[in-house]
Amino acid sequence: MEIAYSMSVPSQNYFFKASIPASRELIEWDNQIKKEASRLDTRETSSSKKPNPSIAMSNIQIETDLAEILKEIKSDQKTMLEEMRSGQKEILKKVNALEVSLETVKGDIKAMDERLSGQIKALDTKVEQLDKRVGNQEFTNRGILIGLIVVILGGAAKFFGIVGNP
Repeated sequence: MEIAYSMSVPSQNYFFKASIPASRELIEWDNQIKKEASRLDTRETSSSKKPNPSIAMSNIQIETDLAEILKEIKSDQKTMLEEMRSGQKEILKKVNALEVSLETVKGDIKAMDERLSGQIKALDTKVEQLDKRVGNQEFTNRGILIGLIVVILGGAAKFFGIVGNP
């Protein structure tokens, strides 16, 4: 028995012819191959009727489109990089301004500390002087109080007649 295989592709036709002794297995394979070939033929004819847009574009157009997309991405990256650099410059300016103001505040704090130290020393001397005055006043008050107590006791003794008359 002679088995012939044929498969048609829209652009080319292939035809195979071979003489093979027929056996049951070979006939089954032949039938399976014919079924697959007819299925592929129907699939190719149905796909050839509907144009596929991805196949319609040529490789050159795809490369051009990719190159344009890469250019756009690079330009976007450049603009983002420039924006980041300008933002960093602004942040650095603000940080420098903050450092300057911080140094000014530190200088003001030192000046206030020195002024307060001078005032504290002046107040310490005034407190020491007041302490001396209060000490002197206490001594005077004690003397007056002792004298007053002696006078009161003497008057009481004279009033009650404890003291004799000379």
